[in-house]
Amino acid sequence: MPAARFLLLASLALWVGPCRPDTDGTASTAGSETIRADSPAQALDPAPHLRLRWASTNHRPDYRGAAPGTLIEVRLIIESALDDDTRSTSIHWDPAFAAAYTLVESDPPAWRVRLDDDGWGVLDTSGILARDHGTFRLWFEPVPASEPPPEAPHLVVAADGALLVADVVATAENDTERARASTHYVFERGLLAAAGELLPAETSHPRSVLGLATGLSVFFMAVLVGGTGAALLRTTRQPDPA
Repeated sequence: MPAARFLLLASLALWVGPCRPDTDGTASTAGSETIRADSPAQALDPAPHLRLRWASTNHRPDYRGAAPGTLIEVRLIIESALDDDTRSTSIHWDPAFAAAYTLVESDPPAWRVRLDDDGWGVLDTSGILARDHGTFRLWFEPVPASEPPPEAPHLVVAADGALLVADVVATAENDTERARASTHYVFERGLLAAAGELLPAETSHPRSVLGLATGLSVFFMAVLVGGTGAALLRTTRQPDPA
């Protein structure tokens, strides 16, 4: 990056403030939250201290020699603010996905895999350590001669068999990453991007860089001195006599 562009962008970054991820308590990169009428979540109690941080699907052509484009990986990241470990994690996937895919393996390994009475697939596995996060990966392969399978399963995640962590659709990983980039990369949009476009692509003469740097320094120094002087004048001004 040319030095002139770097100086201007750095100065504007100090004014705008640092880029930081969302902290509103929502799942930052998970798929779309939704509640289905037939969801197992209806029978679970909320778990306010357990939060889904990520839910996605992705093709895994490199998994143990699987045919390219066939194996699906579902990945979940769950964050715990509890002071105690949870005993177990249960992951449910919707009947349409369960009819089209068979679970091949999971990490951590499953204790039990089954279909419930409503056709939802269920995997029971390890819990989450206190004040830590757990990553869960499930690998599925398509059932032969099935209907065109859905690639975004509806998931219900439960802790200790009774606490609802999330009721969510695990969207495609590339879509999730694209949405994340559009909200978190401040240098690629808005004021900073517009300011960068005003600068020349190349700065060939060092004097122009020095002049720009000097001008920016004088400008921000004037702002600092003027603001400090105004604040001192306001605080030291004597009230007019009555």
